[in-house]
Amino acid sequence: MAVTKSNRFSYVPAHTHSFMELNYVYAGGCIQYINDEKIVLRQGNLLLLDKDIVQRIDYTGRDDILVNILIKSDADISALFHLIPESLNIVSRLIYNIANKNSLHNNFILFDLLPNDIALSLIDALIEKGLTKNASPQRNQSMELLMSALIIELKTAIVKSEINFSDSDMEGVLPIIRYVNANYATTSLATASHHFGYNGNYLSNKLKHAMKVV
Repeated sequence: MAVTKSNRFSYVPAHTHSFMELNYVYAGGCIQYINDEKIVLRQGNLLLLDKDIVQRIDYTGRDDILVNILIKSDADISALFHLIPESLNIVSRLIYNIANKNSLHNNFILFDLLPNDIALSLIDALIEKGLTKNASPQRNQSMELLMSALIIELKTAIVKSEINFSDSDMEGVLPIIRYVNANYATTSLATASHHFGYNGNYLSNKLKHAMKVV
């Protein structure tokens, strides 16, 4: 997980990326174009972007501070699942979609964190931890915990979303992935199949289809 601060007076041309990205307006504002749709962002706004989405950012001003939070590994994205509650919401579904290679990746969600003091405190702590120069060995674990808590809070802060999930089995697969993450040291295909009431071969094929395991 990486945290960076955009340069003032900068312009970001149209581009795509192959990782999970969150853009947070710490101060001021900016204009972004997501799949050619104009999105006006103000202080406290947060964009959660899927992979492969086309994004560009207009010039920012002297008082505009835009922070980028990047999670580049599908394994790191999947690791968040075991800390997210069992009940699915559109935010956890999008994060699952980002880690799933067998899906469309043109989705985004816009949040307003200003009414949620807990969400503001969590993202401030996440940014502070991510920008710390002398990173401690516990830094990544702390950031993972902060991100997971932030995801839980985000479900009440949605302003706008563009969602096109192609995986109809998402609700069935995510609890299995979370179970495996939480019990990886002791679980097996047999125990996982028994836990969820599936035939072993069926569960194996289900996971391979969802995660594109070959």
